[in-house]
Amino acid sequence: YAKNGASVEELQQVADELLENVKTIGGAFSGDNFLLKENEIYYGIGIHGEEGYRKERFESSEMLARELISKIKLSFGFKSQDTYAVLVNSLGEVTKMEQLIFNNDVCELLEAEEISIGFDKAGTFLTSFGIKGISLTLLKIEDENWLKALKTKVGMVVFWRSDRFEAACVPIADIDARKRRMKIPPHKWLAQPKVHNQQAR
Repeated sequence: YAKNGASVEELQQVADELLENVKTIGGAFSGDNFLLKENEIYYGIGIHGEEGYRKERFESSEMLARELISKIKLSFGFKSQDTYAVLVNSLGEVTKMEQLIFNNDVCELLEAEEISIGFDKAGTFLTSFGIKGISLTLLKIEDENWLKALKTKVGMVVFWRSDRFEAACVPIADIDARKRRMKIPPHKWLAQPKVHNQQAR
């Protein structure tokens, strides 16, 4: 928008519209500010280590995706053929392959809801000190210009998009092929995390 000459006032208006249509939720496998048992996940934690809403044994990427999507769905109320942008972010210590497998599960679940995915990307964009975890952001596309902006080539280090290097998600077919080569059981993506519990500060 700014590159095309938008004023500060116009940028503010776009930002306000985006804020009404974006939701984020995360989960942690370990953290400095809370206690977790071995192989436990904590849903709904904040970027600064704020407490979440439930702890339970971690089962699989698919179950994690189901939980996070179900919470976001309560806010949006999905409608068939709605278009969303998907952003999967490592809060810390989640590998690129794990991000992509989780992204694959998210996309499959959204498609089962007849949601159209106009844009999706996985990476490490905003980390949280002392947390191993992942977050999911969904943006409901109410303006086609938002998609054009998301797909515009930029040179930002954490959101690089260019012909030389593309950090967006690997196609689902490629992920499935990698799972087969690595003999990873379906939706058993993450090695059981080694949790280093610490007293809450």
